[in-house]
Formats: sequence, structure tokens, C-alpha cells
Amino acid sequence: MPLAPVPVVHPAVTLRAPDGSDVEIDVGMADLIRALWDSGYQTEMCCQDAGALLAAGGARIPPDQWARYGAFYAGFAWIRSPIGDMQRLVKNAGPLWDARWSARVPLTPDGPRTFASVHFPAEQIPDLTEVITRT
Repeated sequence: MPLAPVPVVHPAVTLRAPDGSDVEIDVGMADLIRALWDSGYQTEMCCQDAGALLAAGGARIPPDQWARYGAFYAGFAWIRSPIGDMQRLVKNAGPLWDARWSARVPLTPDGPRTFASVHFPAEQIPDLTEVITRT
């Protein structure tokens, strides 16, 4: 199933990425993404509330499942990064990392993908930003 254009569900701000490109980042994630970039992390995608994005059809899931996935991920922020950067993020998250966090690496018949995703409570975005800024 082809991936439809990602719907705009949150207010966004344009940030200059480390590679010099301009990217739209959810306002609620902007400080965290800046802190990650300033600390040498690469990011591929992010969302301040993955549930709202999924409910609006922002993933490769059948439309009849949008509401179900949206409800499951409601209130969870999402970041997708290369695996090494995600491992470092999870390690540096320290005590913020708890049972509510979920990290995964997608598998294909040819092996694991090169990126990882993490979902974590959106209420922890400011705390994670502070932790990353200090590390």
C-alpha cells in the first residue's frame, strides 16, 4: 500500500536541519529536536502526538484501522532515528525510560531496517529536552 502524504495535524515551525535543509517540525517537538541536533543526533521523523497523526491517516495502515491505532498511541510522542542514535537516546533518557516507552526496529525479509522508532509519553518532551541538553 503506498504511503499517502503525511497529514498536517499539529502546528509546525520551520527549522534548519544539520544538513542545511529546512524542515517542518511540530511546535511541541521543536526544542527537543533542536537539542538532539545540537548534540549530534540524526532524526528522520517525529510527532508530538502520534495518536493524532495515526488517527488522521499518517501511516501505512488501512483506513479502517486509523481510529484504533490513533487511540492506542494517543498522548505519545514519536521519534525515528538511525539505530545507533536511538540507542544513545534511550541510554541518555535514563530514569525517564520506563514501561510506558516503546522502542522498535522494523524487520524485513532481508533483515532489520536501518532506523528505530521510539514512542514515549508526550508529557515527557520537556524533561527529555532537558536531559539531552545536559548530556
